[in-house]
Amino acid sequence: MQRLHERCDEGLQRALTTSSNVELEELESILDIAIDRIIELLNAHQWVAAGRLANTTYQQINRLEQAQRELIYRSVALGDMTVSEATDCAEALRWLTRVSRHIARICFYLQQADGSAVRGSERSAPPGNLSR
Repeated sequence: MQRLHERCDEGLQRALTTSSNVELEELESILDIAIDRIIELLNAHQWVAAGRLANTTYQQINRLEQAQRELIYRSVALGDMTVSEATDCAEALRWLTRVSRHIARICFYLQQADGSAVRGSERSAPPGNLSR
């Protein structure tokens, strides 16, 4: 329980860092809009559409992660951001990617549980890996 409590506190701090950081605005916006739509799709029991959107969002955020990381480090080099701020920002960036991956995996498993996926046309494995 203590570890779960610590994870929730860490998540809150990363969410606050994400919301207050210009470098992460684009990724936060992508994920925020997608989450709203995914929730709508899940509430309508449209598992396949929710899974596709969640996976597309994860792939998009994952692609943008490295470019965003380089912007963060460039800001440090230019003196626009402290090392401490950059570390917080990099952790928040990693958190955004991890959250998007978890959402995609959750949608994948909901789709699998419902059995509504068209066999052979959908992924047979969940998106991303959990090693990060």
